Amino acid sequence: MNKTLSVNIGGIVFHIEEQAYDRLSKYLVAIKGYFTASEGRDEIIQDIEGRIAEMFQERVNNGKQVILESDVDHVINLMGRPEQFASEPEGDLPGASEPTSYNNKKSYRRLYRDSDDRVIGGVCSGLSHYLGIDPLYLRLIFAVAFFVFGSGFFLYIILMLVMPKAISTSEKLEMKGEPVNISNISKTVVSELTDKQDSGIARFFDAIGQILAGGFKLLGKIIAAFFIVIGIIILIGFLLAFLALIGVGGISIPFLITDLVMNPWQQTMALLGAFFVVGIPLIMLIYKAIKVLFKIKMESRIINWTALALWIVGIVLSITVVSSVGSEFRSRESKRMDVPIVQPAGDTLFLDMMDPKGNQEDWYFSNNQSVNDPFDIAAFLDSVRIESVSLDIVKSQSPSFELVQIVNSRGTDRRSALENARKVQYSIEQENSKLKFDESFYLPKGIKYRNQKSN
Repeated sequence: MNKTLSVNIGGIVFHIEEQAYDRLSKYLVAIKGYFTASEGRDEIIQDIEGRIAEMFQERVNNGKQVILESDVDHVINLMGRPEQFASEPEGDLPGASEPTSYNNKKSYRRLYRDSDDRVIGGVCSGLSHYLGIDPLYLRLIFAVAFFVFGSGFFLYIILMLVMPKAISTSEKLEMKGEPVNISNISKTVVSELTDKQDSGIARFFDAIGQILAGGFKLLGKIIAAFFIVIGIIILIGFLLAFLALIGVGGISIPFLITDLVMNPWQQTMALLGAFFVVGIPLIMLIYKAIKVLFKIKMESRIINWTALALWIVGIVLSITVVSSVGSEFRSRESKRMDVPIVQPAGDTLFLDMMDPKGNQEDWYFSNNQSVNDPFDIAAFLDSVRIESVSLDIVKSQSPSFELVQIVNSRGTDRRSALENARKVQYSIEQENSKLKFDESFYLPKGIKYRNQKSN
């Protein structure tokens, strides 16, 4: 069991073993002693500590929260020791020579805007470091592209907004592909102290870039707030649907959905599946939007993986419900029935339509609210009215009039399909030589719609 301490390095708190802390303290004391008389001492020390903090962060993960002595040795080997570059030739900046006793190999380059070598925003100089070419050629390319419908200007502005600016010493060294060690940090800081101030045109375009960046940030926050509001509204809709499903507060789902298509189990699974498939992404969108709006940088892998698992569960539930309902439309069967009619006194039989059952005020639900158009589906409190009736007139094989009713339906098998067809209620009335047909058929409440049709 080793004793651990909490230390603040570069503004970041770390847990470190006591032996590792002693070794790190001696290392930092030696560095501060070396740069006692150096120009820009405080900035050099601050950059070195910031780089050490970055390297410690790379060594810490979920399974390891404490800085060990081996981690300190790793950092010292990469950063270099003061005694290793203390013997550099006089007149040279620290890091001007090529020390061989510590890591001085080139590191990978990162794309930044170079704020120290810029004409406008440092885009061309940053790209030149990354690509390893002279920035003059890139500036010529942008200048020529400026006269091609202004594409060079817009491309430059986009890159200026997208590419981050190299601010810290570590970022400037990474931009150039230089190892971020003590020697190069001190060299860079001392060089910056002798740099000339930016030109007026550079400051002008930098101000424009900051204004545009601020505008995009504001627009991003507005979009984030919009997604939060819309997401909350949709989630409230899911809550109301759930309350309606269980019958809380007098809320109810339309009869067409609850009793006509799905049974209670299918309704519950469909609502859960829809919530997981649509609601979980909405919740994550709200979560991300809140992070953007309030600049929250914390990230939780548990939340992300849990949301993904629930979304997959929603997909499975949705497929299960669709398969369950779809299986009840698998088989098709027809029911044929001869309807007895009284033969008219003459040789003519007149056909007419019956008045619709009830008034519009009696309808519990309708899928069409147009006054002039017929209602395809309308539900009463005790039945559902479906306008899927056709009338075929053909020549009879006998000298008398005949009336045949054919009802088609679907089901899980032929037997259930025939049973569904038998549940169809259709009215025909006869007054002397006049036959009146209902324009719709009816299903009693509780009977599922399985593509029933009456002919």
